[in-house]
Amino acid sequence: MSAHLPTWHNAPIVFNLLECGGGGDCLFHVLAAALNLLEGTRLSMVQVREWLANCVKVETLSAFCDMILDEQRSGRARGSANMERVIKNATPKLLETLQALIKKPGRLFQGTDGCLRWLLEHHPQFVHYGFVIFSSWGYHHTQVIETPKSRIYILIFNNAHTQHWQLVAMSEFIAVEKHLVEVILSA
Repeated sequence: MSAHLPTWHNAPIVFNLLECGGGGDCLFHVLAAALNLLEGTRLSMVQVREWLANCVKVETLSAFCDMILDEQRSGRARGSANMERVIKNATPKLLETLQALIKKPGRLFQGTDGCLRWLLEHHPQFVHYGFVIFSSWGYHHTQVIETPKSRIYILIFNNAHTQHWQLVAMSEFIAVEKHLVEVILSA
């Protein structure tokens, strides 16, 4: 990845991957670690899972289900429970069932780029953040997830082959401002 990027103050940009946790919880560990480093908080992945679960409400339930089903059908949510079956079988208490599934640590509900989008759009903790996701599929699969209010971008790596998320450190930074995202992507 470094070969595609410009230099940083006349020195090569060095990327390091920070392992934050696994077992189906890796994305939630990454988000907790990033916020802990950026804001000095003491969050756990359990709290981030709870945030996501609490962002699924009666009025957004249908859109959340559509997003999760789309991700599973496209192969981006491999490893999670069969959400089509979960949704079909939990119809009378779907909201409560989904919230409980999201809150439960482990592989039944694994975080996806859709979960990142959902948190940006629905949780106030992320209102000024965006995400730059680097993919093991290569530089051209890098994606930026943002809202109009995004000012600071957390750098994340997704190993698409193993569905594992890690925090990216660029030199000493785990997050960059908007103009640096544009420099990274234009290289």
